[in-house]
Amino acid sequence: MHSDRITWQVHLHGKGPELIIAFHGFNRGYHDLLDLGTKLEDKFRIAAVSLFHHGSDFKEANVGDAIEPIELKNAFIELIKALEAGSFSVMAHSFGGRLALNMAEFVPDRICHLYLMAPDSLRYHPGYRFITGTMLGRYWMGNFRKNPSRVIGLIRLFGKLGIYTKRTADYFIHQITHEKSRDLVYHSWMTHRKTIPNLAQVAINIRANRIQTHLIFGKNDTVIPVAQGVRFMRKILPYGRLHVLDSGHRLYERKSELAAIILNNGK
Repeated sequence: MHSDRITWQVHLHGKGPELIIAFHGFNRGYHDLLDLGTKLEDKFRIAAVSLFHHGSDFKEANVGDAIEPIELKNAFIELIKALEAGSFSVMAHSFGGRLALNMAEFVPDRICHLYLMAPDSLRYHPGYRFITGTMLGRYWMGNFRKNPSRVIGLIRLFGKLGIYTKRTADYFIHQITHEKSRDLVYHSWMTHRKTIPNLAQVAINIRANRIQTHLIFGKNDTVIPVAQGVRFMRKILPYGRLHVLDSGHRLYERKSELAAIILNNGK
C-alpha cells in the first residue's frame, strides 16, 4: 500500500470478520504481532504493518524532509481503503504505539478498540524534542551516527543522576551500540519528528467516539513504565482500562495473555 511518499508493507493473517491493524515496535518486525493471529484467526484478521525503515519505506532520500501530519493522515485513509475496512481495532507495541495514537488523532471515527502495549509518546521528552526539532539537535544527531561516544556518555550521566533508571539507560545504550541500530534510530526519529501525537486531542477523540482503549503494560517495564499508562487512562475515562502483565517491555511475547484480553474485549 502506498500514498505519495509513504509506502507500507502490510502482512495479513486470519479469516475472521473483524479487522485489527497492528504496528510493531522499534527495531522489531511485523511478525511480533502477526503471530498473534494463530490465537485470534477465527474471530479476527490481523493486518500487521511494517514501520518506516523496518521493511517499508518513506520514499525520500533526504530524511530531513520529515513526514507532515497531513501526509500521515492521508496514508492512514489509503490504508483503511486498501483493507476495505469499516470499523476496526488497532493494536500496537512501543514505538508502534505512536502510530496507533496518530490514528486515534487523525482518523478516529471508525476505530472501535485500541490495544496499546507500552505505547511510545505518552510522555513529553525534552531531549527528543531538542534533537529532532532544532537544527543544532539534528546536526548533533547526524554526527552521533558515526561517533556515539558522547551520547553514550550523556545517557550514562542521566542514569547516575536518576533521570533514567540504570536499566533504562542500559536499554538505550544497547540500542545505539551498533552502527546499523544508530542509523535506524536516526532515520526513524527524523522521519517521525513532526508527527508527535497531540495527546489532548487523542483523549478528546477517544471519549467522543467511545473508543474502548486498553493500556497494556509490563509491571517490570523500565522503558515505558506503568505510571505513564495510569496518567493517560485518567484522561480517557470511562473508555480506558489498564492491564498490567507480569512482564518487562517485551509484551509481544505474552501472546496468550494478549489474546485473552482481545478476545474478551478487555473484560
